[in-house]
Amino acid sequence: MSTPIPILLYHSVSDRPDPRDRRWTVGVADFAAHARAVAASGRIAMTVTEIAEALRGGRPLPERPVGITFDDGFSDTYEAVVALEARGLVSTVYVTSGEVGRSDRLTPAQLSEVAHGTSVELGAHAVRHRRLDELDGRGLTAEVEGSRVELEELVQAPVRSFAY
Repeated sequence: MSTPIPILLYHSVSDRPDPRDRRWTVGVADFAAHARAVAASGRIAMTVTEIAEALRGGRPLPERPVGITFDDGFSDTYEAVVALEARGLVSTVYVTSGEVGRSDRLTPAQLSEVAHGTSVELGAHAVRHRRLDELDGRGLTAEVEGSRVELEELVQAPVRSFAY
């Protein structure tokens, strides 16, 4: 018997998104409702690495697992993961390393705080968010490996997962 594992993917959690990011954004109240629903559901939130370990048989898989992820590293991700943490929910935050510190992205300090907490797994999401399927081997390696290396140097902690 297989266990379904819903994965909730967020990009930005904001009531005032940049127009170009609107389609990737959920409002703050809606996100809070999602967090309440997940917490009330009895599901056990796991990071992506924990889910992968369980699927490989390296750890037990709870009866009702769920994954919560964020892509890109928008600055509002910080408040979103704090809200999840307050409900006892862990998440995985995938960060585009070349965008850290931009005005609408997580700062190096926020990233370091998130990476060293107990409720967030930090994952790589490429250096410049390029279309990886269109890159040659060197370009692909630079985007994938480069992102992990940059994030590890920035936060002084291992980065074990990657989202494309």
